[in-house]
Amino acid sequence: MRSSRAAAIAIIAMTAALAAFAPPAAADDLFSVAGVTVDVEAESAREAQENAVALAASRALDIMLRKVTAAADRPRLPQFAPQDAAALVRGWEVSDEVRSAQRYVGAFTVRFDPRGVRRVLREAGVPHAETRRPPTLVLPVRDGPDGPVLWDSSDPWREAWRRLDWRNRLVELPLPGDSPEDRFVISAQQALAGDRERLAAMARRYGAADVLVVVARLAPADGSLTLEARPGGDAAGAASRIIPGGEDVWLRAAGTAAALVEQEWVANNLLDYGRPASLDAVAALDGLDSWLSLRRRLAALTQIDRVEIRSLSAAEASMRLHYLGSRAPLSAALASRGLGLVADGAGSWRLRELDADARPAAANRPPPDPESPLGDLDLE
Repeated sequence: MRSSRAAAIAIIAMTAALAAFAPPAAADDLFSVAGVTVDVEAESAREAQENAVALAASRALDIMLRKVTAAADRPRLPQFAPQDAAALVRGWEVSDEVRSAQRYVGAFTVRFDPRGVRRVLREAGVPHAETRRPPTLVLPVRDGPDGPVLWDSSDPWREAWRRLDWRNRLVELPLPGDSPEDRFVISAQQALAGDRERLAAMARRYGAADVLVVVARLAPADGSLTLEARPGGDAAGAASRIIPGGEDVWLRAAGTAAALVEQEWVANNLLDYGRPASLDAVAALDGLDSWLSLRRRLAALTQIDRVEIRSLSAAEASMRLHYLGSRAPLSAALASRGLGLVADGAGSWRLRELDADARPAAANRPPPDPESPLGDLDLE
């Protein structure tokens, strides 16, 4: 009798938790842009400051829209005058401020209203991404005439990755530290060869979802770099570019590699408001805590527009997921929260917990869009 009563109470609590079950807005920092520097002159100090704020908002909005949209869609992005961009600003902060009677200089961090930005993109018919890529460990290998180099702290290729500015990006590509123990986990030759076991050991060591091996080869004749970005260390799936020689060639190559990874991620995780879809899914539960955990993870995904509960018990939840875009980005987003989407026959699906070893590949390498392969991305 007590067990039946406890189950009933749990079901009542679970049912009460259904109220207003819709995904919340994405984290505000996604809609923030840092490090926007402006230098404005006007007839008065007040006018200079007002014009500086408007100009910073315009520049920041352009950076943010480019951050969350695919390169192929950028020609369709709306153009904003500074005053129109300022209308989308929720708040701002300024540092390195310099004022005079007719001049204003400052470095701005601008926070935009998420609802306003989504509305603008929706009206323009431009899909965008709001899912951050799980951290992926970067192993920069310089392949030269004397053999590959990975762990030399003074190496120009490694130093270039240290210098990259990771603000205003959807990707996080951390470098390993300078621990001597790392050299025993994987060598430059093993990284270049794509040794999966040792690459996986490095990912686990740094708590990363995956590893990206970035190989650079310098051409002494003209100073150009041949760049290969190898997801998971797989040379067969590498994206390659030739970076013209000149000033900061190593830094430009690192920036290009980061942009390749970011654009692949964005292209595979677009929220397309013009393509609403739904699917029926069932998830096994182990009581109230299990349901609340599942609910939190689903609510955190902006790909999911809403969740319609069909039935709910202490052992199982049957629901219809209403989502935006195609199923591949939805699967990738679910995997980033440790959830797998498995076909269950008759057009239905089952949500299940992913094994720890299965999460990196599913979370970090979603099924590629055949119409936008990594190697053909436009970085302009």
